[in-house]
Amino acid sequence: LPQYCSLGCRIFASVPEGSAEIAKNIKVHDYMNNDDSSLFDISRQVRNGDQKGFYEVAEGNSQLNLINTNPGTATAPMAVWVVKGSAGNFDALVFDAENLDMAEGRSLGVVTVMSAEPFTLSSATSGPMVMISTLSGFDSVNAPDDACTVVFQQIDPSTYRDIRVWIRNPLVTLSFDQYTYPHTNVSLFASQDSTYDFSGPSYVASPGFIGCKDGKTFRSSLYEPTTIYRYSQFDR
Repeated sequence: LPQYCSLGCRIFASVPEGSAEIAKNIKVHDYMNNDDSSLFDISRQVRNGDQKGFYEVAEGNSQLNLINTNPGTATAPMAVWVVKGSAGNFDALVFDAENLDMAEGRSLGVVTVMSAEPFTLSSATSGPMVMISTLSGFDSVNAPDDACTVVFQQIDPSTYRDIRVWIRNPLVTLSFDQYTYPHTNVSLFASQDSTYDFSGPSYVASPGFIGCKDGKTFRSSLYEPTTIYRYSQFDR
């Protein structure tokens, strides 16, 4: 990653249990500090009790490499997200879907949930709210250069409803309007369910769809290759 972290950056990783041994042998090498940290170790870091931890790269680091030391450079399903220190929403909350169970609601602004595995994301809200969502990280929210697609939005607080969506993407970001509704608490939950539920606000997206201007997608053997959903059925 030449020059990418020259203003500092944070590296997040999501590693399923089945990929742990491979991830232990993929290292982030910090040339400035001559330091190595495996993607497995990064993925297991936790901060502030329930938030996802990260590997911090200091400003001025002009060279950072990911080095795969596995035999034959073997790989396995995992997700790595590198956020520049100059990114917007830099102090947004980040959670890992594997252990996301926010039993007590809180006032939330921009929140990113990360996972290398498919998962279902649900919310419970105590009052009126406005929210938009993208399938990218917090660093792409309100970033014109990225032009990421809004996959769903609820902009009328009087009709706001809790969500339940099936995610097959490494990142999903929810932007709640905590400034207008500071007393509305939101709880977020993740599970391994894999069923579309259109009883509330939701969406359908192709596996690995990100929806930003560069057109990149996320590929994983953990995703089904197609999306099949029956919207309606006529009885004859």
